[in-house]
Amino acid sequence: MENIVSFTSVTGKRIEEIEESLYPEQDLSFEDERMIYGTFEKSFKEFSIQSSKKGNKASKIDFFKSLLKEIETIEKHISNTEKLLLEDGKTVEFHSIWNKAHSTKELINSFIQSEQDADTPKIEISVKHLIQSEDDTPKKQISKSQKRNSKRVTCTYKWLRKEDNLFALRKMLINNDLIEKIEFPKFKEIFSEIPVTKIKERIVWKSADTQLIYMIEILKNNEMLKTTYERKFDYEQLKLCFIKPNNKEFNTKNFKSLKNDITRRVNTSFSSQIKLFIKENKS
Repeated sequence: MENIVSFTSVTGKRIEEIEESLYPEQDLSFEDERMIYGTFEKSFKEFSIQSSKKGNKASKIDFFKSLLKEIETIEKHISNTEKLLLEDGKTVEFHSIWNKAHSTKELINSFIQSEQDADTPKIEISVKHLIQSEDDTPKKQISKSQKRNSKRVTCTYKWLRKEDNLFALRKMLINNDLIEKIEFPKFKEIFSEIPVTKIKERIVWKSADTQLIYMIEILKNNEMLKTTYERKFDYEQLKLCFIKPNNKEFNTKNFKSLKNDITRRVNTSFSSQIKLFIKENKS
């Protein structure tokens, strides 16, 4: 059992390190805690130096693909470990690190796609330019698309009202069988604007996708909730904060079509519940 706990801890920590290496260093504060998050500059510099030793130039896409490859190796390692334990008569499933690996994999793919779609030319950095002081390297090497992504997926939602109101939201969602039961501290993390790597678990949404989108939109429009973007909906942020029952991921490809004319798609009873909640908790 001790070895299993150690395996889970070490593997989970490495997945978190990989995800953190996607983001430029930034100062994030949460309540009274000050926290520095993001190791992109340092990790990319190390990757570039190693690439140079092999006679290659460093590109961000290559860096992201190397992270993707490492995540896939970790996934194979988790699977093999489960099989070995099963052969030894132990049924152990590593749900938490499977989920971490899966969400980080999707995150890396979104960074790769963003680089491929970027209007600006892809940046290649020679080692000569990288061998400078730590202070000279970072921000010059970050494209606008990288900055957009770092903001877009770094943090969870931010609750703009009192904690009592957030507690009431959780109670209403559980009582109406819209989410699975979840401890308040874990629920609160999803609305505390903290790095997604720091949340202990996502909220399990049991109702229709359209109703979740509607809830986030109406809370945002009533200035009870802050999301990544002011004017458009962030589907990736939703995926990082919510999950369907049985660890089933949301299909964001369907989200854009669902959001069209969403008020007509939402159940009237659900709409009334949310509006009543807002009326009672907006002050």
